[in-house]
Amino acid sequence: MEERLWDFIDGRADASERAAVEALLATDGAAREKYAELLELHEALHASGLEEPGVRFTKNVMEAIAPVPYVNKRVIRGIAVLLLSLIGVVLVYILLQIPSFPKGKNLPMPVISIPDIQLNPYVSIVCVFVAVVSGFIALDALLHKKKTA
Repeated sequence: MEERLWDFIDGRADASERAAVEALLATDGAAREKYAELLELHEALHASGLEEPGVRFTKNVMEAIAPVPYVNKRVIRGIAVLLLSLIGVVLVYILLQIPSFPKGKNLPMPVISIPDIQLNPYVSIVCVFVAVVSGFIALDALLHKKKTA
């Protein structure tokens, strides 16, 4: 009822709604009291002469509600895809460099050699492990930040 009265007072009600509110006001005493109260509030708001906000007001509000600078999600996703692709390539390279698996089973594996770089496969495994763990830590921090925001 209050919403219909506000629409009537503000002049937003169409003809049928206006007629229904006028009929309600003619028959219902509680509605007339509420109408008088809302009309008084409406007139007080218009008579108060609202102040215009200052020039810096909008900027201050926007800084308060958006303290984190905008980050393009496409760029972040592109970097993530690049990083994961790089980790995958390095992991495949390392796996192809290991001549044998535990328990003495020798499996024929193609060997990819890079002319100037001679890496110990086990050191490479440790480096990839550190990179993967670091990636998971960064992903966890990103998801945690997104959940709290």
